[in-house]
Order: sequence, then C-alpha cells, then structure tokens
Amino acid sequence: MPQSLPIRPTGLLATDDIPPGEAPATAWTGVENMSFRDIYAERVQGFAPIYAENPTVGGASKPPLHLFNSVFGGASFWIYGTVDGIGATNTGGTHTDITPAVNPPSGVDSNQWTSCELNGYPVINYQDLYGPRSWDRDITDKFIALPGWFSSISCKVIRSHRFYLMALGIGGTNDWPSVVAFSDSAAPGNLPTTWTPAPTNDAGSLSLGDTGEGITDGLTIGSSALGNSRFIVYKTNSTYFMDHIADRVDSDSQDIFGQGAMFTTTGALATNCVTSWNNQHIVLTDGDVIMHDGRGAIRSLVDRSVRRSIFSNIDQANYERSFIVNDRVLDQIIVCYPERGATFPNRALLIDMQTNSVRFRDTNEIYGGASFRDTHIGGSGTPHIAAGNVSTADISLTWSSI
Repeated sequence: MPQSLPIRPTGLLATDDIPPGEAPATAWTGVENMSFRDIYAERVQGFAPIYAENPTVGGASKPPLHLFNSVFGGASFWIYGTVDGIGATNTGGTHTDITPAVNPPSGVDSNQWTSCELNGYPVINYQDLYGPRSWDRDITDKFIALPGWFSSISCKVIRSHRFYLMALGIGGTNDWPSVVAFSDSAAPGNLPTTWTPAPTNDAGSLSLGDTGEGITDGLTIGSSALGNSRFIVYKTNSTYFMDHIADRVDSDSQDIFGQGAMFTTTGALATNCVTSWNNQHIVLTDGDVIMHDGRGAIRSLVDRSVRRSIFSNIDQANYERSFIVNDRVLDQIIVCYPERGATFPNRALLIDMQTNSVRFRDTNEIYGGASFRDTHIGGSGTPHIAAGNVSTADISLTWSSI
C-alpha cells in the first residue's frame, strides 16, 4: 500500500454529522495518526530519543513536567522542571542540575510550571511563596530568586512583555487571583531590580476584577518593533488587554499600563493553553479552539464535530493539564489534552495553518518511558512539549535503539 495518496480532503466528518455512506468522495469520515499536507494524506512522523534520561535530576522516576528552550552565547539549552528539581541539557546531551539551592520545588505538578525569557535570561515559576526564579546562564550556577521580589508572595504565571516581567494571579498570605503585578522596566541586557512601585520606577499592578474568576495565563500579542504590541490576560471565561501608556516620571500616580475587557465570554481553559502565531493568539478555550488578533477579531479554528470530540471526551479531573504549542517547522498548532481516565494529555489535535486541515493523533507517552499504546493499560500521557532547537550531531541512532 503506498504511503501517500493524492487525495485532497475537503473536511473531516464525524459519524455524528453524517452517515459514512452519504459522505462526499472528497471527505474523510475517520482519520487516526494521519496528516494532510499539500495534496497528500500521509502518516504522521514518528519519534526517536535524542538525549538520555536526566540522571542528575531524578532520573526515570522523576521525568520532565515542563520544558523550554533557551539559546544564548552560541549554546542551546533545554531547561526542564520536574516534581522537585530543575535541570538543563546542552546540545551534546549533558545534563546539569540547576535546582535552586534555597527553597527548591517540592511536589510541583505539570500545570504549575510556567517560564519565559527577558533579555536572554531564563525565568521559571512553580507557584511557591518565594516567587519566580531566574538563571544567569552560567552552567555552574543555579536558579535564584528574582531581584526585588515581594516577601511571602506567590504568583500563578510568569511572562515577559516589552521590558517588563508580568506576574499573574498573585497569592500568599492574601490571595488576589485577578491581579497582575509588573516589574520595573529592565535595563538592556539585565533583569528588573524591583517590583515595589515608587515615583522613580515603573513597577505597579492592575486588578482585572470585572469577573470573579482568577487569571489562567497571559501573553504578548503584536510586535513591539511596530509599536502595536499589547499584553493579553486570560481568565477561564473572559479576556483582557493591557496597553503600555508611558514610563513613570517623578510621579507615583502616573499610569504605566491601561486595561480593558476584550472578550466577556471567552478565555483560556488553563495555564499554558495560549500560543502565538503570526502576531495572533491561538487559544484553547472552555469549548473551542480560537484565533484572535488582540483587537477584537475572533474566529474558531475547528468545526462543531471537532469541538464535540474534544470537549465530550476531555477528562474533567485533569483538564487543567492541557496545553497548546506552535510547531513552527511544520506550521501547525498542537493542542494536547487528556481524554477521560488519562492523567496527562494522551490525545493531540493538529491544526495545519496553511491548509486549515485538522486531524487527531496519539501523543507519545514520555512520562514513564512507554509508548502511547500502553496508556490504555495504565500509562499517563505526555506532561508537556515545547518547540526549540535540537541537535543530533553527536547522537548515533540505530534500529535497535529506537
């Protein structure tokens, strides 16, 4: 049987929509682990191990729950968080333990990790009372607390925007789940030095209290170079924008960011359920997968049958472990979620942004070293994936090792 068939699908129909016998010749009524690119239907790509397991940060018993790629000084590092540690591996596959020496992570779940970069510095957060941590990009050093962070204060999410770090969902002795705290503006090549507002700095906070639900995530949209960037803040069922107004000049009453409600019935399902694509956001919401331009235009990327397939099968106890990733190489969006009975996402919706075609596939179970086929017997799915640079120059792959 040939691997590729020259058939251009006009849509994927579920049997709930139309009986298979009545489907047009150009439509598909069932697709598993197939992709549609150009004019071909072809099998999805496979996978192979690149780096050995993380022996310095727990090994196979404590696999990565969160990943992000950081490139600096000609070196590419994959930084990962586990249940109680932080590690990094370089392009040669050498692992280094960079867990904070003081107040390390403890019992952290996959949906508690968030990360970003500002001026090249990796910043990571795991929702404890000591705030986000940063790394100075020296492999001999550990992650440390952010300069000037508040005492006994946590945040749910850490993101970067323009010259600022944005801490979303403030907690601690008192909880302010609808508050965004922003740092002082950072000098070029540095991290911000304070989070406490003063007449001589830009630090401050905003309360997005129009709705009672807490913040789930936030992300920059648009281009700072073109002067049209804004920060978008998501709750579960509402969305807000934050626009930079001005730098503070000798007045602690000067507004740094303005705010406003954007969508009053649409938000992000959970943390890490937002990604950027061509200066737009693609969001897994509570009932849809949408794209918007940050200015009010919004559209769904999937049809009724796909929405029904996702949200009638998503696990209600573990849906907050869902996440979304932009695969820039293949120009596709990957939406990962746990089906009923799964602990971590074991199902992925792939959206081809060139052809607007969609398909489902299994995720490869990395949280236990088994294939997805074992998840039906008790496996747990994939905690997280991320886009970035991977080098296989020093890796020798053989049939017996794959």
